[in-house]
Amino acid sequence: MQLRDEILADRINVGKGKPGTCIRGLESKIEVTALKKLSLRMTGIEEVLVEQERQWDEAGDAVHFFYDFPSFAYVYGPVAEEALTHAQEVAREDRSEAGKILKSSTMFRAKGAIAIIKRSRFTRRRSWA
Repeated sequence: MQLRDEILADRINVGKGKPGTCIRGLESKIEVTALKKLSLRMTGIEEVLVEQERQWDEAGDAVHFFYDFPSFAYVYGPVAEEALTHAQEVAREDRSEAGKILKSSTMFRAKGAIAIIKRSRFTRRRSWA
């Protein structure tokens, strides 16, 4: 991660982020979103471990014991659904932001294309390996 990204994430963490600032890709560095992700992960792990312990206790001293993996999927399901809902919200926001960029002035959209056309042949990256 670049230094400018870390500085932006720090500003957002202390509540000094500017409205409309794109935070795409910084989710893991922003405390609120990182804690949400960690919380979901820990909840899922806890649910699966509790189910694993329940199956183990239920089996007792059985010699041929096998875990019921579909039960793990069942208890993890609500956590996965919550994570999916959050991911879909982020995707919706990204789609909306991309739409705004595409609908903005043509100078903004063409800026990158003009820069590529004007680039000198000596400024291109070359691999010397």
